[in-house]
Amino acid sequence: MSDEDKTKNETDKVEDWMDEFRLRQDFDNLISIESITATVPVGKPGPQDWFRIHSDANWRFQTAMLELKDDKSVYLISPHLWPDLIDEIKPVILFTGVTRQKKVFIWPVRIAGPDGTTDKYMESDLIAAKQAESKWTRRYWVPTLKSHKIMVATGITAEPEWPKEEFKTLLDIAFKDKVIRDRNHPVLKTLRGEI
Repeated sequence: MSDEDKTKNETDKVEDWMDEFRLRQDFDNLISIESITATVPVGKPGPQDWFRIHSDANWRFQTAMLELKDDKSVYLISPHLWPDLIDEIKPVILFTGVTRQKKVFIWPVRIAGPDGTTDKYMESDLIAAKQAESKWTRRYWVPTLKSHKIMVATGITAEPEWPKEEFKTLLDIAFKDKVIRDRNHPVLKTLRGEI
């Protein structure tokens, strides 16, 4: 074996180059990375999630929504269709939320309909959303109470990290292919028993 081959073999030993290739703690800072929001779930915060709700009124939206019970999918419904679907849709406020793990979500909270009636579930969700505007909040179901319990964190002082995308962009992502503008939409045809 030549001296050149010996040198090459020695530098091929793992311990000789391992530190050079070790992933550093500041890896994210070494390369230019910008996070892009590709999905935005529509639903309630999880029972073990600490979450915040954006306090700016421009980051929420009152509308009517259709939820299919079988698969839990939700659709935004064009206002001209509301009269035909009055028994199927529910009025909601779509709140923008984020968890401690920086997961953004859209939370549809039911609000009173035309008759003005509410229930304890609506009221509790609206209270939780209001609390979460300024404090990390958690809500979860307590079977013995048959109600949600709302907790506010006293030790979490960090402010939430909101996505860079605008609210309208988040809605576009959240409701991609989930907007009904036409009576002939397959979902509405299915509800009417036409397909």
